[in-house]
Amino acid sequence: VHKNFTMHGAPFATKCKGCGDIENHNDISDLYEYGDEAPFMELSDGNPGAMRFIVEAYRTSPVKADRVFRRMFYHGIVGAKLYMLWNDCCDCDTDLALAVADTHTVSELLRHINYEHGRGIPFVD
Repeated sequence: VHKNFTMHGAPFATKCKGCGDIENHNDISDLYEYGDEAPFMELSDGNPGAMRFIVEAYRTSPVKADRVFRRMFYHGIVGAKLYMLWNDCCDCDTDLALAVADTHTVSELLRHINYEHGRGIPFVD
């Protein structure tokens, strides 16, 4: 399922709405380009674990997070699947999850997420 890079007509956050900077902010709300949390809610699909991953990713590496989450959304890896990637496949290691999601093929990611069997398969360094 391929989706558009925008959600509800607004692109993912790419800069602070106040100063234009994306590197030096700790408040995730500063990164909403339109002051709208809809992109993050749709990406998390209401899953609190996925939302935690998203928030942590944007706090630690906003540029990489934006690139990775655009890709994940485009390929339908949202909500519980996104949470399983972070929690099950990467042991809640946000940097590892971003690196894995940025470098592996979608088919490889989906094989590890293994959603039909209930638990993701860990990525081994």
